[in-house]
Amino acid sequence: VCLFVFDVLVDHLRIMVLKCHSAVPENATSWIDLENFKNWQSDLFSFKFKNGVGTTLTQFDWVWSCQYGGDYQGVGHYLTNCGATIKKIYAVLSEHVNVTGKGSAPFNYGTHDDPIGGLDLQVIMESNGKFKKTVVGCQITMMGNSTFDIVQCDQH
Repeated sequence: VCLFVFDVLVDHLRIMVLKCHSAVPENATSWIDLENFKNWQSDLFSFKFKNGVGTTLTQFDWVWSCQYGGDYQGVGHYLTNCGATIKKIYAVLSEHVNVTGKGSAPFNYGTHDDPIGGLDLQVIMESNGKFKKTVVGCQITMMGNSTFDIVQCDQH
């Protein structure tokens, strides 16, 4: 199970992202007991802010990614390594960007005998300059059977 945070500050860009989340059975004592995971990646998501003349001030592009469909002793549809994969982050010198990501505790969309792991994943971008601060976000629910729903997403 992987869950860690990285924090990067480069010039005026600050990135704090929860790298990945998992929904796997608690009684799995070894990672080799989990098998048959498949890779998944969404289409590109983007937050972009422009000024009145069309110049991009700040931008954050990402895809949701996950390994899904894993089973434990032939049963279930589990998730691991789920989160936002950064494709681009940009800010002109006069602007600042702060991006955070988080995930929920795992939940079961299936039954006790045939569990389907689920996670809510969220990305929040804060864009600010001298005169204005704007916060936008995007939240999805990812399920171990490879389906996902956009719960709410600004600008997508």
